[in-house]
Amino acid sequence: MHCGWASFAILSAVTIIEDGEELDGVTDFEKRTVTVSSKLDYTAMRHTLLHEIWHVLLEGMWMHDRSKEYGAMSGIVPICNEDLAENIAKGTLLFRNLNPQLWNILFAPHLT
Repeated sequence: MHCGWASFAILSAVTIIEDGEELDGVTDFEKRTVTVSSKLDYTAMRHTLLHEIWHVLLEGMWMHDRSKEYGAMSGIVPICNEDLAENIAKGTLLFRNLNPQLWNILFAPHLT
């Protein structure tokens, strides 16, 4: 998966454990991987993959979560609705243009 500033491998795993908790998906920015649980049905897997993709896109827009480093309140991004909407729109179009095959998998009309 290409996001403009890096490429990430999309993986699946039967079990994803982080901090002792089983997760549906996880993004590892150091390894540049997005992993989704293979236990999920198609609808849940698609939702989880899109959720993890947004973690990558938001990181590229400097909207990363610093709560683990600086405490829970630092995870709140000081941004207005207009800025967030604009950044999400740009990120969505960038993702679609760089990943047309993955876009078709996520949004294929016959699979919804």
